[in-house]
Amino acid sequence: MILKFEIVEKQITGIDEKGKTLIQSNQTTLEISGMEKQRFEETGKGSFFGDYLYDQVVAADHFLRKLNELIEWKHYTRKLIR
Repeated sequence: MILKFEIVEKQITGIDEKGKTLIQSNQTTLEISGMEKQRFEETGKGSFFGDYLYDQVVAADHFLRKLNELIEWKHYTRKLIR
């Protein structure tokens, strides 16, 4: 699925849902990976340093831990990264 496209001198350029740039000209399609691709990838491993350090540094009854349990941060991640 193409999310964005433009036509320049009979050449169609588009970006698909994975952030890959597609160029189609004269029945040929090229895929170009570039800077427009999403750099953050959810690994499910928690923080950048891992849960091991997080568990050592932040107390179990800390405000931020309780806030993390209450709020579904997944809905806000893209907005906060921008």
